[in-house]
Amino acid sequence: MDFDRVIDRRGTLSLKWDNSNNSPELPDIIPLWVADMDFEPPTAVLEAIRARTEHPIFGYTRQASEYTRVVSSWYATRQGVEIPTEDILMAPAVMP
Repeated sequence: MDFDRVIDRRGTLSLKWDNSNNSPELPDIIPLWVADMDFEPPTAVLEAIRARTEHPIFGYTRQASEYTRVVSSWYATRQGVEIPTEDILMAPAVMP
């Protein structure tokens, strides 16, 4: 991943960059009030999204069968924390 590559998101309806409350007198101010990433996601993520969009219907989905196992494994490997799979719930957005 290239964290040094600047991707201009102005004009894309980005809440972070196109907010009408941003001051035009201060164009160089970086709006850090919203947790929005400004770098391209990993290739594997883009490929998975592209593959999913091949199906013409976008409805509500349930989690994949391996979801809780993968999350539990990630925490064990990266954080050294053992989380039982039955204690993991999927939240499809930040608010839920």
